[in-house]
Amino acid sequence: MRTRIRWLVLMGALAVALGLGLVGRFASEENAILAQDAASPAVQEVQFNQPVAVHEGVCGQTIPDPVHELNSLVPFGQNEDGTMSEVVGSVPALPVLFQEDSIEGSFDDFRAQPYAIAIHESRETFGTLVACADIGGPLVDGRMVLAIRSLASSGFAGIAIVEEDDEGLKITTYVVPQVNAEPQAQPAGETTPVMATPQA
Repeated sequence: MRTRIRWLVLMGALAVALGLGLVGRFASEENAILAQDAASPAVQEVQFNQPVAVHEGVCGQTIPDPVHELNSLVPFGQNEDGTMSEVVGSVPALPVLFQEDSIEGSFDDFRAQPYAIAIHESRETFGTLVACADIGGPLVDGRMVLAIRSLASSGFAGIAIVEEDDEGLKITTYVVPQVNAEPQAQPAGETTPVMATPQA
């Protein structure tokens, strides 16, 4: 009976928090977002603002100077004013990091020589790559989908989409940072919050 009461109290508190926008929102005063229930005891931080760029060469053998610098990674759903969009459904266990940018050029540019999309550790350590995608693969209806693979055991992985647009090519990346390489089992009903903080 006591367990049932505690569960009802917990669910009631969570509902209030969701109503107030306290769960899964961007806390501008701390430059962080909580991706899970703030009442959970363990909070893990995920850095964002990693630079993304297009380089000549292939992953592992890219030319250091980028051909195109793209936007840096931010949490998907983050608005221009730093707030987060409404969370619908379950609160995400991890933030999806995202960037979208357009460059001049066409798919013909990738036929002449190899290129890669590189995700750098930070502005301060530009050149240290945490993930990378070789640009190449099936071209379907003016769109190419690439696998972003982790480098140096960073845990960053995801996909990149390259497609034609009015400015040339639009490059969109979706990256999930792996906080726990070996996540520990948690009792049912418990969650681990993840805090995303911007790189300096």
